[in-house]
Amino acid sequence: MKIGLGTHFNALVGAATLNQVRALGFRMVRIDAQQSDGPLTRTMIAETVAADLEPYVIVRDANQLRWVLPGTKVELRNEPDIEGPDAATYRAFLVDMAQGAIEYDLQLYAPAISNLNRRGFAYLRELGEMPATVHGSLHWYAHGSNPQTPHPGSSSREDEVNTWLGHIGGGQPWGVSESGFHTARRRRYTDWRKNLPLYDRWTDLDVVTYVEAEIAFWARMGAEFYLLFQLNDGPEDIPEHRFGIRSGVFHENGSIDWTWKPVAYVLGLSPFLRLAPQANKSP
Repeated sequence: MKIGLGTHFNALVGAATLNQVRALGFRMVRIDAQQSDGPLTRTMIAETVAADLEPYVIVRDANQLRWVLPGTKVELRNEPDIEGPDAATYRAFLVDMAQGAIEYDLQLYAPAISNLNRRGFAYLRELGEMPATVHGSLHWYAHGSNPQTPHPGSSSREDEVNTWLGHIGGGQPWGVSESGFHTARRRRYTDWRKNLPLYDRWTDLDVVTYVEAEIAFWARMGAEFYLLFQLNDGPEDIPEHRFGIRSGVFHENGSIDWTWKPVAYVLGLSPFLRLAPQANKSP
């Protein structure tokens, strides 16, 4: 199973960073090119290939396929069960994309549902059988604080995956194109005695442990790849900004000083110092 990282969001990353990503042991990178034009799409792919990394490119429609290198893995849109379109419209796009992928010699993956939960499975049921040439892609995020807890409606993590395989047919290659764990504080529950919200967060050590376990789990379940979300943290202590494998000091002049987080070394090809256990509660 190949391990990759979400790096590009309609912008270049640069050779220095991509070479570091390669040195850390990642072998694929996820390129979100949905809002990119032809020159930018080609350049994002080119800098990825130059760093000896395999590109996995998200596109918005079949018109973008002509900008992608032959043989590349491409994915149609992102989490349509949340972002749209409805399943019938997505299926029409998918049929069009499947023909385009054959024409341009590309490997098409879909439908990139947001999770193996009731919402994701409902979308799959509405979508129906995918074209025979389309490979499977999914996103997965934990339900609650324990990643081994299945989403409501499934009896186990394995049951989630088996349900997924039943929907896509199971004969085609498939992979996890987005998954990860954030270190932002999370509201767990309210202390009714004081009427105060209580928070906790996953520590860097937690994230390393969970990602190691996920890599082993998805390899055991037969995934072709597992793509970690994502390269960079953002400036705020909110979940969307704390999935990165490197954190930044954001200066007023717009410059950023980046530091690799422990999870960056999870593949073991670079030195990794285990952190001592940290307190899990925040005020």
